Amino acid sequence: MTPREHLVAFLQKYHDDVLACETRALAAMDQGDSQAYTACMKEKAEKMAAILQEAQPYMDGLDEDSHETVYHALHRFSNSARMGLRVNSPFYWSALLWNDDYKPGDTDNLQLFINKLKNTSSSEA
Repeated sequence: MTPREHLVAFLQKYHDDVLACETRALAAMDQGDSQAYTACMKEKAEKMAAILQEAQPYMDGLDEDSHETVYHALHRFSNSARMGLRVNSPFYWSALLWNDDYKPGDTDNLQLFINKLKNTSSSEA
């Protein structure tokens, strides 16, 4: 596997883990368990806050342009999550990854970024 393919595989698994937190949170909300909902959404935010640090080893083999693009995108995801953790807002945590005009069935922003990495050449990322 190329460094890019390793990064994409890592990010896809990370994404799936983040969305699993959200799925558990939504299930808790459906059951009326606000404490479990909050805990799961906080876990989601904590995972997103750590994404840049966790991805760093997978970024090392990328060409300079790709590394910069990935760094900036993951930095934005991480910063947004850290801001949500600072304000301690489950609402903010729930909105991580989603556009303001989100509609059911839309693809989240992290998955869109992963798809872009999958579908572009190294020099285009």
